[in-house]
Amino acid sequence: MRPRIERRAQDIGFRTFGLMRFSTVSFGNTSLAERKLRLPDFAQHTPVADIFVQPDFYYQRGTVPGICIFIDGPYHDAPARREEDQRGREALEDRGHRVIAISADKSLAEQIRRHPDVFDTMC
Repeated sequence: MRPRIERRAQDIGFRTFGLMRFSTVSFGNTSLAERKLRLPDFAQHTPVADIFVQPDFYYQRGTVPGICIFIDGPYHDAPARREEDQRGREALEDRGHRVIAISADKSLAEQIRRHPDVFDTMC
């Protein structure tokens, strides 16, 4: 991975999001980088200008639309917020993006294990 992107992902992407830190929760004190897992290409990236949704993290997939990672804390539990999240995420999926929601109240390690094609090991 390019050092500039890795540093940017660590500096911006791994800030605290509500109750969880993407880099450390459920991993003890080891981050994605320390576990040599693939880091996001972007943090707080808006992949489609006319869809007003901003994933917390974004992974590129070559020539096809990328993977949008959303970190959902308690704020996303409210019914109105859930509906708005669903509309925006479906709009991204309609444009070919893959959408993954990471829930703050579940094991981060388990949620990452469900998507080995995204969080693959860096060589």
